[in-house]
Amino acid sequence: MAVLVGVAAVLAVGAVMTVPSTGHPTPDIRVGWVLPASRLVSDVSGAVTVGCLVAAGLLVPGARFVSPAGYQWLRAATWSAAFWALAGALALPGLLAEFLDSGLGQASPVALFSFVRDVPEGRAQAAVVLLTGLVAVASRTVLTMAGTRAMLLVSLLATVPPAVIEYLEDDGSRVLNVAALVGMMLHIAGALAWSGALVALLLLGSGPERTLAVRRFSRVAPLLVLAVGVSGLLSAAVVLEAPGQLLSTDFGRLVLLKALALGGLVTVGWWHRHRSLPALDAGDRWVFRRVAWVELMIFAATMGLAVALSRTPAPDVDEPSAVGAASVVVTAV
Repeated sequence: MAVLVGVAAVLAVGAVMTVPSTGHPTPDIRVGWVLPASRLVSDVSGAVTVGCLVAAGLLVPGARFVSPAGYQWLRAATWSAAFWALAGALALPGLLAEFLDSGLGQASPVALFSFVRDVPEGRAQAAVVLLTGLVAVASRTVLTMAGTRAMLLVSLLATVPPAVIEYLEDDGSRVLNVAALVGMMLHIAGALAWSGALVALLLLGSGPERTLAVRRFSRVAPLLVLAVGVSGLLSAAVVLEAPGQLLSTDFGRLVLLKALALGGLVTVGWWHRHRSLPALDAGDRWVFRRVAWVELMIFAATMGLAVALSRTPAPDVDEPSAVGAASVVVTAV
């Protein structure tokens, strides 16, 4: 689902043919596909990694060592973190080609080394690879609750460097203050924990432990929804200069689609609380599974939209608005 929506959205807005930071045509169409593909793999594997570590370290009981279900989640986090690191490494040649405004053929080992050493974008991406690689290795050996929570912190830190670089690249009227940057950190952490924990609860764990974990997750889910919604609103308000750009620009239309997806997720969450959780307490796990799969499909579509949005140039500051003024109420996942 994420792949289908991502490909459709990228093609619809022509993001394959443009460099998002400048809006100029890309000199190598392969770059236009490599970067969205690596971003999608990173987003999905990052969500699974964070979600499994949240489930193992926070949602199931454990004194010093993780529970049996926690052990399962740690094993899953090993593989997802490895894919996260691999996707980050494969993105480096594309980022270099985009930085040089050239084709992938220019991404030689020497050029990649210089890119990682000298260019902020390269250093940020290398930090992602190192941190996610550390999580992949550590999750094979760490069995304590404290170690699991430490890995969760490291995995969340892995999302910080690219976001910081994105904000540092903005200038003029697009300079974001500390509050906006903190809002984006909350947005990323909330979205990864929300979607990833759902995957962990659906695919791994069973019996009373999973029931307890689902109950605990349902209590914090409203806070995650609030973090994702408010931070998404802040991010959209900073980028969009006028409410009319929600309808008059590709960027705004993608934001609206993500806002609709968030509304769908909130609706399914309400369904969870009033239908699937009581059924799960009664021993019927199938209602929970059906509702959770619906929620995951919406999340997958939202991740595809997020990839397309990351490859779509922000509207020009002076771009005229095609629609009259209105309150901008948007969010992103």
